[in-house]
Amino acid sequence: MLKAETKMPQKSVTVPVINRDTGMFRSIALPLVTHANGFSTNAYALSIAEMFGASIQGFAFAFDPLIPVTGPFETPPPALIDELLARSESEARANATAFERQAERTAVSVQTQIIPAGMSEAVHTFAATARSFDLSIVPQYKSEDSSLPNFAEVVLFESGRPLIVVPYIQHAAASLKRILVCWDGSRAAARAISDAWPILERAETVDVVTAGHENVVMELQHGLGQHFAQHGVNARLQALPVNDIDIANAILSHAADNNATMIVMGGYGHNRMREWILGGVTRTILRTMTVPVLISH
Repeated sequence: MLKAETKMPQKSVTVPVINRDTGMFRSIALPLVTHANGFSTNAYALSIAEMFGASIQGFAFAFDPLIPVTGPFETPPPALIDELLARSESEARANATAFERQAERTAVSVQTQIIPAGMSEAVHTFAATARSFDLSIVPQYKSEDSSLPNFAEVVLFESGRPLIVVPYIQHAAASLKRILVCWDGSRAAARAISDAWPILERAETVDVVTAGHENVVMELQHGLGQHFAQHGVNARLQALPVNDIDIANAILSHAADNNATMIVMGGYGHNRMREWILGGVTRTILRTMTVPVLISH
């Protein structure tokens, strides 16, 4: 989250880059979903994998079926349960096969796996599995589509790995023409920059934006431009003079006005009763994003 002006300016955070190279994304985890943007999310993941010479492991979920019950004391016949389970597994296998065929048009090495799981269990299973991968790529969540689990939020907080969220309006392949980096001097923002470094090294243009008045922005961005330059990344540092309420919309407007092809940002949340709740800026961007977002927590 980008923070507006505060009374006590935050100190700039150093972003260490140790023994990194442009090919560090070696493995990508991808949930295979059947909603409207599933095909485009798969295609985007394949294009990222081609850029970095990465392999993709696709996970198709055989969701537990909804068992129809006609009365409070009636048990569905075992044959019906077996039929519904077989149908769910068949749909998952078809989904995995479709992705494998999609990947045949590329040089990317892919593998698929069928995982039986409940709808709510699937996202946690995927998040745990994603810890063994360099990067996850997931579709944007649509609240009006109850058939799609919210992979982005759970993977962000539970995987410990970076992820790229693909908006449901995205149909083009990945582009690194102009990357917009959100910087507020925080640990999460530093983590996101470090995780996104292979992308930043390849980007044609990098814009670093910080919300707040000029004096606060200069303090937060102090040393950051030099850090980028030392590692061969030519970044343009900019200020967004907005308040807390307008930060998310200002970021998205800036991205649209400057034809950004990806946003890099830290993910924020609050831990209430052991459940992560997204911060306002993070939630708004993930809900209304129009370009892919690489996000880390």
